[in-house]
Amino acid sequence: MEKTEEHLRTRPSADDQEPKLNYDILIHLLDFLDTSEMVPLMRTSKILFHEGTKRILSEGPALNSEKECRGFCRFVLADVPMRPQYLRVLYLIWEEKQLITSSRTTTLLTDMLLQCHNLEKLVIQCQRIGGIEEDCFNRLAEHSFSKLKELSILCSEDHDDDMSAKIVLLQACHSVLEELTITDLSWLRHTGPIPELRKLKVTMTHQHEYFIAFLAIICPKLTHLDWMIDAFQIEEYEPSEALRGMAIETQEQLANAGGRWHRLEHLGGDIDMLYESAITCQVDVLKPDFVTLFDNTDILYLRTVLNLTQPRHVILPVQLSDLLEPPEYPAKKLISTHPGPMELTLNVDVDEWKPGALPAGLVFTSIVRLFKRLRIDTFNLSFGKFIPEEIPDKKVLDGRSSAVRVRKTYAEPYAEQLAEGIPSLQHITFKIPETPRFSWIVERSDAGEVLLRE
Repeated sequence: MEKTEEHLRTRPSADDQEPKLNYDILIHLLDFLDTSEMVPLMRTSKILFHEGTKRILSEGPALNSEKECRGFCRFVLADVPMRPQYLRVLYLIWEEKQLITSSRTTTLLTDMLLQCHNLEKLVIQCQRIGGIEEDCFNRLAEHSFSKLKELSILCSEDHDDDMSAKIVLLQACHSVLEELTITDLSWLRHTGPIPELRKLKVTMTHQHEYFIAFLAIICPKLTHLDWMIDAFQIEEYEPSEALRGMAIETQEQLANAGGRWHRLEHLGGDIDMLYESAITCQVDVLKPDFVTLFDNTDILYLRTVLNLTQPRHVILPVQLSDLLEPPEYPAKKLISTHPGPMELTLNVDVDEWKPGALPAGLVFTSIVRLFKRLRIDTFNLSFGKFIPEEIPDKKVLDGRSSAVRVRKTYAEPYAEQLAEGIPSLQHITFKIPETPRFSWIVERSDAGEVLLRE
């Protein structure tokens, strides 16, 4: 009896059983939880289950197998139209497997996609897409994704029977699509115009004929183009002079029909692809990758691309070893017909470097030799590690006064070396780990003496 009375006295009252925090605060707390933390909280009430579901769907789940895909589709379709309306981003990442191997997957995935009217981004990454049943294929072909602005279809193997699925997905959103990432280009010619496309990233898995002029016609508003090579599929890519000649010829022939872009804000990719494609237009930012600066062929390719695109800003990632000129190579020359000033950003990977193995002055001598013939007014230099003759103790790098010391002791002489060697320079910036970004304005006296002003 005493235990019962004691128990009654200590039981929480009805008021005590109400949440200590109101639902508005609990819902706000969901914003700070990841999925694994959110799911247990969702099981406590219908309101939190609804809000948690909405957040999980809107953030974009990443599905990694057909089993996960079927389970997720059933979950979304269990509450139509409520749940599909929250799905805005969807990742189907199967890596080196086929996306669809069964009719159940095809049907469920098609049913779900047709209900997701607010889908904004779809990413498919797999070995190949696989077969789509005719009924599902026809239903997708008649559908329109009115808000799908970003589409990525990356298949490591290029199969002809996947082409129809790619075309159907692209045509379902072609009128609103703004960003497209794909492997290879041959199937794109069958899709028709993509009038609102702004960004295109292409990864080539094999060499085949493509037409830059045709691409300019179907994507007239393109501003960003990245053209890469799949190194796993093509170990060494040899640019074809025949394909390059065809690209130049078709751009000239179809220029009046829209076969040439007048301007791109960004052009990037493998230097071999940029050379072969022979894109001829004004470019704001040029970012060529895999340029070997001690290879005379790459120097020729880079020089040709510079002259065709006349970039305002060149971002060039290089290895430190590229800045050391072996004696067996002739002097390298980078000459551009660009009439106006150019900004150059050199991102130097120095992972190979060991303290004491390389005089830093030699690196800057090579930089001057490489770029002095270009009309560069702004030179941005970024190092992955600090590269003076001797690495100071880390304590030296701590604090404002020591940063100034680092600038005066190490960085400034090399900035002077650049300014003296490249006569067009007006502005220099250095970015070195563990120090602030250093910046100088280059002034020259009447006698030609270089003066650096911070």
